[in-house]
Amino acid sequence: DKLLPSQYLIDVKYAGYRDWRRMITVDPGMAVELDKLVLIYQDLKLMDSDLNERELLDSLGPDEELQTTGGEIYLNTNSIPVLVTRLSQNVKSVRIYPDKQHLAYQVGNQIKFAEIDGRGVIDIISLDSDEPVTMQFAGGGRVLLIKQKDKYFKIILKD
Repeated sequence: DKLLPSQYLIDVKYAGYRDWRRMITVDPGMAVELDKLVLIYQDLKLMDSDLNERELLDSLGPDEELQTTGGEIYLNTNSIPVLVTRLSQNVKSVRIYPDKQHLAYQVGNQIKFAEIDGRGVIDIISLDSDEPVTMQFAGGGRVLLIKQKDKYFKIILKD
């Protein structure tokens, strides 16, 4: 049915996953799509990656769709960088999610996941070191592969 024009707090909860919460505004006569919804497992663990995943990480260059300067993340559209989010800490590494609406990024020793505009930040994992990482999503975004120096990991994010 129809919602009256107003602001609404939307909570999405699913057993075993982290909650998703956003404030949305419903304007008169307009529809609101919740197209930026990605649920991530509640309990995430660093696991060893296999040989194929290691070879993939070793073959990667920087994410050409994104670039960082200090705490700013830019999306390269038609070779023109457009600011998508500004953070209070320097970003060491960033990788776009397969849906092009989310990203994973590193600040300090933390790996975080967020909507591309910086909203909905989820702490994914704390690493032992704050050395920059190489990251890649695999399995359609189910898995995040991470290389830090000579260590290789993977994190299963969702089904």
